[in-house]
Order: sequence, then C-alpha cells, then structure tokens
Amino acid sequence: MSEPDPERRESSRSRSAARTEPQHEPGGTAVPPRKEDPVSENQPPVNGSTGPQAPAQGQAPQFAAPQPPAPPQPPVPPQPPVPQYGAPQQYGAAQQSYAAQPAGYAQQPAYAAAPPTNTLAIIALVGSFFVALVGVICGHIALKQIARTGEGGRGLALAGLIIGYVHLAVWVVVILIYVIFIGALFSVASYS
Repeated sequence: MSEPDPERRESSRSRSAARTEPQHEPGGTAVPPRKEDPVSENQPPVNGSTGPQAPAQGQAPQFAAPQPPAPPQPPVPPQPPVPQYGAPQQYGAAQQSYAAQPAGYAQQPAYAAAPPTNTLAIIALVGSFFVALVGVICGHIALKQIARTGEGGRGLALAGLIIGYVHLAVWVVVILIYVIFIGALFSVASYS
C-alpha cells in the first residue's frame, strides 16, 4: 500500500487548524471558529444560489435542515370513460346508474315497510294477564285474521293464547283444590 502524499496531509492539517483556531475581527474581539457541517457539503445550494455563500459579518452561518425523501405516491386507478351526452349507446351495453356509490361500499338493499300489527293480537296479550278468557278468545280470532290478511302480530297472538291458557289452567287447579278442601271439611264435620 502506498503512503499518502505529504503535501495532502499538510493541507488537511492546515484546514483542521483553521477550523479550530479563533478568528479575530479588526476591533480585536474574538470570533468563535466556524465548524463545517459535513452534511451541508453534500447538500444542494439553498435559495437558488450557485454555490456556498459566506455569512455576513457578525452573523452565524445558516444551514438548511436535511429534507426527508418524499413518500411514494400510490398509483391512481384508471377511471371508466365518461359517456358523452348525445353519443349513441349500443343496445345491451351495461348502463351506469346515476346514484353510483364510491368503490368499497355495497349497495344498500331497499326494505319494504312492515305490515301493520293486528289489534286483536295486542288485546289478546294484554288481556291474558287480567282475564284468561279474553286472551284465549282474542288470540284465536287474531290468528285467523292474521292468516287471512297477512298482518303482523302472530307472535303476540300466540303469546296471548299461551298465557291465557296457562292462566285458565291455574284458575282451574285453584278451584279444584278449593272444592276438594271444602268437600273434605264437610265430610269431617259430618262425622263428628
């Protein structure tokens, strides 16, 4: 390997010494040494100048901050051709709807209005809590009307029927227990 040129070595020493030795202004005040920024040597000139500029007397040198690289731009998807007004269209060609939604959104389905609820079904459910026969009778009539007209409320009518029948069964059991209890009392009283 060859030894570096002694002249080159000397010039690099004198440059590093010039950077660290304080400079003196004509008034006798010391100016701090100017430090070279190794990044600024590789940067392009700032403000459209053609080369490095020396700072004005008494001002600190200004260096541009390194700029981060710009992020890559995503590719733009090709746009479908816009049909011209008055241009003839071929038969059988798919036509675009005027209310087209942006990509990524599905078309919302149209919902039909719900059918009205049968009034007797509501009465059957509410009435079955108070009078069992109201729930049973109105529930049966409501189921017939719902099957014939297509109204809503079949679940309400069934709930009214079930609660009405359960309520009716509870009353039947209570009455049977009462009759058996009264019958047992009379039979015991007749033996004494």
